[in-house]
Amino acid sequence: MITLAAIIPAFNEQDTLGGILRVLLAAGINEIVVVNDGSHDATSRIAHSFPVKVIDSSENQGKGEALMVGVREATAPVLLFLDADLVGLTVAH
Repeated sequence: MITLAAIIPAFNEQDTLGGILRVLLAAGINEIVVVNDGSHDATSRIAHSFPVKVIDSSENQGKGEALMVGVREATAPVLLFLDADLVGLTVAH
């Protein structure tokens, strides 16, 4: 089995983040890093309700910086980058 980390930059994604995290956990991905990039909605609260690593930025730094924060936090040798607003993601993907 390949050990990988899913890195998810998130900015105001309260409506979709939970669904993404449920799919990743059901798929057996054991390292998930959510970088909450200064959201003003419930994104952080939702991320913290899952057994994942959450990095909260106090202000929006942009997607590129959020990705780099996730890269620095991840420990797995293979990285999977996913947007927090994906629609229709399933375990089969």
